[in-house]
Amino acid sequence: MYCFFSLFLFNWSVLLGAIIINKYLKNVISSLHDDLAKLDDPLIAEDIDRLDKMDLAGASLERFSKDRKNYNRIFSEDVTKSLELLNNAIAANESYKLYTAYEIVKQVKPKVQEIGTQVLALQKGFMELLKFTRDNKLQLDALKKQYDDKRKYILSTSYDYSLALEALEDELHAIGCQFESVKNLTIQGDHVEAKRVLQKIRSAITKLEDELPLVKKTSSELLDIFPEQLTEISTTYKSMLKNKFSIVEIDICSTVKQLRNSIEESKKLVSQLKLKDADSKNHSIKETIDKCYDILTKEYKAKAFVDQHQAKIVKALTHTITNSVKLIKNLEHIDKSYELTHGELDEVRGLSSRIQHLNSEFDVDCQKVSDGGVVYSSIEQKWHKLIDEIIKTDERENKIFKDVDGLYDGEKIANASIEKFKQNVSLIYRKMERRNLPGKPDSFLQLYTLVVNEIAKTADKLDQVRINLEEISHELIQIQNDIDRLEQDTKEILDSADLVELTMQYSNKYANRNDIIHANKVAYDLYNNKYEYKEALDILAAAIEKVEPGSYKRIESDYYKK
Repeated sequence: MYCFFSLFLFNWSVLLGAIIINKYLKNVISSLHDDLAKLDDPLIAEDIDRLDKMDLAGASLERFSKDRKNYNRIFSEDVTKSLELLNNAIAANESYKLYTAYEIVKQVKPKVQEIGTQVLALQKGFMELLKFTRDNKLQLDALKKQYDDKRKYILSTSYDYSLALEALEDELHAIGCQFESVKNLTIQGDHVEAKRVLQKIRSAITKLEDELPLVKKTSSELLDIFPEQLTEISTTYKSMLKNKFSIVEIDICSTVKQLRNSIEESKKLVSQLKLKDADSKNHSIKETIDKCYDILTKEYKAKAFVDQHQAKIVKALTHTITNSVKLIKNLEHIDKSYELTHGELDEVRGLSSRIQHLNSEFDVDCQKVSDGGVVYSSIEQKWHKLIDEIIKTDERENKIFKDVDGLYDGEKIANASIEKFKQNVSLIYRKMERRNLPGKPDSFLQLYTLVVNEIAKTADKLDQVRINLEEISHELIQIQNDIDRLEQDTKEILDSADLVELTMQYSNKYANRNDIIHANKVAYDLYNNKYEYKEALDILAAAIEKVEPGSYKRIESDYYKK
């Protein structure tokens, strides 16, 4: 009983599996059948019918014929064969020959996918052919309008393009022939070739558009601007020659002739539409014309400068020469009484000689200007330098005059300083005398003697017929420094002497101390016999500080407060 039940379950499982596979295969076969049915798209048939009625030719016809043949073959052979196989698979599946049905489906499925890909590619090709036709028509209309507009514009403004008109008309004619070619190819149905020719037309029109502005620019320069400028340059140059100008920087006549030849060469380049070469040549022509203008303008301006400044320079030179002569005489007179230590007289004589030389050269230039045929720009450049030299000479001579003019005052100041120094030294000495000290230190007497001798020596120099004020000025500074030092030393001597007396009086508090007694004895000898007041104070101060720290500082502080 158990074996029977197991066998029943096994048979039931096999039957259930077969039913599931049968249903799966049925669905797959149905799906493949639908895919093949969808490939028969009426829109593709309409595209083929439209293309067939267009009377295609050439590459278009060749491509269409090939694609249509493949399309028909796919449906007559591949699709038909695939449908037959699918019908066999249906029959096998209905008879539950599941393995046979599966093998057929396995064979058909990739074939249906391949057919679908091929049909899609062919459909795209048919659509491209139709698009070529539409696009070609749109492009043709747009390019034809663009061409007609350019042709009308060139003809209506022919003067602007006259140099290259023949070459431009040749280009227009060539483009017109290409339009005819497109028209014929379209009539013949060769839309692929027509598209290629349209691309050539577009490039040709773009080239024409790029050429027109450059043709207009170069033609305007060659026909109008340059000839007018050369005429103006020639006329101006002739007028300048009549007015006794001389231009040596460039040969105007030869240059104008060369420029006219260059213009003709550039015209030929434009007529051949070698526009880059023509534009480059025009640039060179323009630079040379500008150079001619610059030279003529420079000479005109230079003449104006010469005319305006000739009389002014005459006046300036006369003024400078007169001042130089006066200054030399003044310096020669001063040199009798004062030593001119910086070579002022020789310098002014040199400046005067230079100005005289420049004046002679200026006279020569003025004569050349009067005779005519002078290069005014050279004269202007030379006179600018002359004006600078006149200004510098005047400035230098004025400074020298101011410097030597102060010599008289300097002598007075020096004499007054000597008198003042004598008084100051006398006051210092009397101050020392009034103190009634035992004697005067050697250092004081040496410095005092030095100062007195310095004053006498400098006073003697001031009494000479010819004096060197610069040297005397240095000596006066040194004397003042020495008097300041003498005055400071005198003050220190007197202060030291006073402090010695005050400190000795204070030291009486410690009269019984041997060290104080000894210090007083030494200080007394220095004070009364050797007149070394500062040293005497140092010995007393050290001794009293040792006995009573801070005591000398108090004595000194009280003294200076009083």
